[in-house]
Amino acid sequence: LAFPLGYLVVFAVPWGDALVGPLQDITAHFSVRALELIGVPVLLNGREIITPSAVWLVAEACSGVKFFIACTALGCLYAYLMYRCWWKRAIFVVLAAVMPVVANGLRVCFTVLIGETWGLKYATGTDHMIFGWQFFGTVLLLLLLAGWFFRDPLVAPERPPPHGGMPASARTVVWLVAFALLIAGPSLASGLAPPAPPQTMRLTAPAIAGWSGPQTAADGWRPIFRGAAGQVRVSYQSVTGGDVVELFHAVYTGKPRRGHTLITYGNDLYDSAHAQILSSASRRVELADGRSTTVGELRLAGATGSRLVWYWYCVDRRCTRSPALTKLLQAWSVLQGRVPRSSVWALSSSVAGDDADRVRTKLHAFAQVLPVPGASGVQAQQPAVLAGSQP
Repeated sequence: LAFPLGYLVVFAVPWGDALVGPLQDITAHFSVRALELIGVPVLLNGREIITPSAVWLVAEACSGVKFFIACTALGCLYAYLMYRCWWKRAIFVVLAAVMPVVANGLRVCFTVLIGETWGLKYATGTDHMIFGWQFFGTVLLLLLLAGWFFRDPLVAPERPPPHGGMPASARTVVWLVAFALLIAGPSLASGLAPPAPPQTMRLTAPAIAGWSGPQTAADGWRPIFRGAAGQVRVSYQSVTGGDVVELFHAVYTGKPRRGHTLITYGNDLYDSAHAQILSSASRRVELADGRSTTVGELRLAGATGSRLVWYWYCVDRRCTRSPALTKLLQAWSVLQGRVPRSSVWALSSSVAGDDADRVRTKLHAFAQVLPVPGASGVQAQQPAVLAGSQP
């Protein structure tokens, strides 16, 4: 039962969101290198592929994450059924994971090549969708055919020697005990859980040294975090240079539950309908107490222009840029019998031309004086640090 249970644990839980960004980056770089080898004039700007005819954006839908998960899941099942040697299984699983990534890069390369050769109308719209499905179907068929030629011969299972076994009455008792434990588990867990915190909170923005504000933020950048107990989005202006930094903060209290989860599908640091990610990176930042932490950086482009976004997540008193580590910290807090307090922090400022480095310096200076509960040691209940209180 090891393989069926492991297969269910790995592929029954949705985990592809964290792969979308890295797959977009890999696809963009791979397709650009392939176009350069062919001889097509091309320039890569983040996730934008610039050619003489058009600017091609490797969007989230072009990341190939669905095909990657489907191919990997099918490859694991195929390897388990067709091979007996562990090294054959390992090779086929690795091939099933690498092949969709390479195939998606080639698909984007061919799409751009079609648009450059025969026109954009043949590389977009319905033709684009049909070509993608046909290409992925062909790749999957070739993968299965390649694995078929190296399959191991089927071996009839050995019959176990006859033995007395467990009496029917004993088996009935075992099943009844297991069923009772299964039913009693959730009730016992809910009884041991600490009381739930308030569902809503009022967040007030703090005064930041060297910055005037807080003020109402403009509508150019709006993160989406549904189900938060409280959230605030304000802007600050530097008292020396007039630079503007926008601050977003959302808090989730209690155990993650449906509709009230920090890391979940639909929660994002930007509205994908009005902006796209050009690039992503990590930055080392010193916080208000002098300690340093790693924050994520997004370069966004939309109708209102380009901007940089720095973000990080906090669970209780620990902060990280990793969504996966955030989920693990939440689970660890629940297992310890505590009520986790999770939050997201994001700083943003517009970028004009080539002054991205200057904007990074500005965001770094703002982060150094921003009191962050859990990272700087300031208690979340104090009114000077985006305090939360019952309405």
